[in-house]
Amino acid sequence: WATTWSDVFEEPAMKFSAKITAPLLALALSMTACAAAPDAAITASTAPTPAAESTPQLSTDLTAITTWSGFAMGQNAVYNVMNVNGEGRYFATTIDLTTGQQQILCYKPNCPHEDDTCPGFMAQSASGAVPTAYLIPAPDRLYWIIDGRFNDSCGAYVDVSDLDGRNRHRIVEGDDLPDLGVVNNWYADGSALYTAYYSGSDFLILRIDETGAAIIGQKTRSDSEWYHAVGCWQDKIILQHNEYYYIPELKKAGDTATEEEYDAWYDEQDAAQLTQPVSLYLLGTDREEHPLDFHWTVTDSAIAKVQNGIVYLLSPGGTVTQMNLSTGSSTTQSFDLPGQAVPDDPDILPGNWASVYITDLGNGNNECLLNLDTGEFQPQPTTWFKDQAAPRCPIIWAADHGMLFLQYGEVYYTEKGIGPDGLPASYTVGRNEYGIISFDDYLAGSQDWVHVTLLGDDFA
Repeated sequence: WATTWSDVFEEPAMKFSAKITAPLLALALSMTACAAAPDAAITASTAPTPAAESTPQLSTDLTAITTWSGFAMGQNAVYNVMNVNGEGRYFATTIDLTTGQQQILCYKPNCPHEDDTCPGFMAQSASGAVPTAYLIPAPDRLYWIIDGRFNDSCGAYVDVSDLDGRNRHRIVEGDDLPDLGVVNNWYADGSALYTAYYSGSDFLILRIDETGAAIIGQKTRSDSEWYHAVGCWQDKIILQHNEYYYIPELKKAGDTATEEEYDAWYDEQDAAQLTQPVSLYLLGTDREEHPLDFHWTVTDSAIAKVQNGIVYLLSPGGTVTQMNLSTGSSTTQSFDLPGQAVPDDPDILPGNWASVYITDLGNGNNECLLNLDTGEFQPQPTTWFKDQAAPRCPIIWAADHGMLFLQYGEVYYTEKGIGPDGLPASYTVGRNEYGIISFDDYLAGSQDWVHVTLLGDDFA
């Protein structure tokens, strides 16, 4: 690391200004419980006292939650925030994994779901612009996050509730929150939510809990390095540190450079880039930093998955390295793949499977599911045509608990309207089709997914 983690004092109500003056990057939380020491003076003749009810211990292990394109998979439903009526009113919705039916997350009988009297209401866009919105099941509570400050669509807040939306209450709002507009990866333990993001040159980790929002870690990067949160293990966030080659200016003779000088300059860049190091670190929710003795270079491999304390590296040639966070050891095996392999993003598939692009599959499609333990690979089928021409595979938007939520098709139809010249015109419009299927069935080649019935034409 270029710098050490800032020694941030963890005040429960730490505030954030619009400039993020306090360090903010991390997911941290630790809870301690204490009980009174037994009374040493108690004798055998003392009457027994009723046992005190024990307080349930909240888990301190982190769980990763991905909100890719706004979808998050829970135990029984897919969660999404939607402009249901097309009038700028945003509601929390769920898609049942059994029926595929989307519905507003509302427990109020006969509720018309029209305004903020609905328990599922989240925001009204004043400007017509779309706010940042997340619903995060984590895992026995639900976080409601809205931020419309960047486009003046609405304000910002975080609420928390039961998974069914009951007992919803606000824990932080306004400028006590940083801009979370580009966050996809979240981590949660029994009592807090964490995420990592950039604010200017600062890489920050944020914790959100019942006391508000607090920064628990910060890294200030240089122009030639980058940090990423790539997963979690136990009560620690796994952080990747990249060092990039800083390209010097081409030294010119006057205003021109020879072709040989240009060639040498590009060769220098390429050779240096191949050797740039990548490292892993752990940041505990107690804010302790734990460096790991795992290193590779930028073009050697890329992380394909983080699962159960194992970080899987995949090289273009099909070599998989398993880095064991518990033992600090690593094992490597090579698989005979038909072409060069590159991990897809995000890593959301169940088990030890990863979404990978493999060249030369021979079917006009490079999207593939790869088992990182066995080397088994399954080319994904094409089920629809983008723009009615380009074949496309299903897009997996969310996955967890052995289930997939995916887009498997696109329906095109004609709408009539008024053209730029003020005359009647016809437009071709596309509407996505979504489905739910078990991962095992999908691996077996089934396309018998449960069709998703939406409240509106589409999510956008």
